[in-house]
Amino acid sequence: MAAIEVDYSLLQRTTERELLPMAEAMGLGVLGYSPLAGGLLTAKYRKGEKGRMTEKAGAEATARQETLLDVVIAVAAEVQSDPAKVSLAWVSAKGVIPILGVNTRLQLDANLGASPVRLDAEQIARLDAASAVPAGYPHELLGSQAVRAMSTGNRWDQIDLPVRRVC
Repeated sequence: MAAIEVDYSLLQRTTERELLPMAEAMGLGVLGYSPLAGGLLTAKYRKGEKGRMTEKAGAEATARQETLLDVVIAVAAEVQSDPAKVSLAWVSAKGVIPILGVNTRLQLDANLGASPVRLDAEQIARLDAASAVPAGYPHELLGSQAVRAMSTGNRWDQIDLPVRRVC
């Protein structure tokens, strides 16, 4: 058995550009570290708790993070759970095995409680939309109609694409 280990969470999805498709194509498992983004996705910092993210200089939450956290909290209410479990359930729903980094037995028990949480397609889509990252270079360039037409001799529609596309 072989696997890759990547930083993966609702706040860190850039691995979806190349690494996750590569792992899928090569039949590799994927382990995701920091699935709660240093505790940010637990919503504990909104309650004034201290942690790794409050100790970093310039670690204030961005507008994007706050908006995402609003969606995570809303989904957690819908499934009668908490933001941490929803965030872990989302990672699992993406086929990534979350690596739990805990400091206490209480945190371990709480995180293990995410395994029965199931998100429906609509909830996953909302979380995906709230946490989306730009495709970036070269995906945005290669995704343009003009470049596709030029590079394929106007035969883009005749190419057999992989089942899961990056962009």
